[in-house]
Amino acid sequence: MASTSQNNNLSLGLALEGYEMEMNEEIINSYADVLPVFNAYTKSTYFIDVFLKGEGTLNWEAKPKADWIKISKTKGTLNNGKLEERLFVTIDWAKVPLEIIKKKHH
Repeated sequence: MASTSQNNNLSLGLALEGYEMEMNEEIINSYADVLPVFNAYTKSTYFIDVFLKGEGTLNWEAKPKADWIKISKTKGTLNNGKLEERLFVTIDWAKVPLEIIKKKHH
């Protein structure tokens, strides 16, 4: 997730479904930056909340690491009128390489 802003006191906050704390790169061994496990049988969907930390305008962009990871929205703008946005993450199981699926089940 990348963000741009003209204000150095402004940053993007992320909170992932299943965790009561926001992502924090300063906490060693933090699991708050991992979504729960996706399941091909239940077709799970999880959310990521992006939120504004500070006052001003912040543009953000989300890029999945693989084309089979789907995000409901990949870019947006947060400001004092729109402080947060919820993104939904799903998996396109038809596109997941077979070796990844087999690796997860062995």
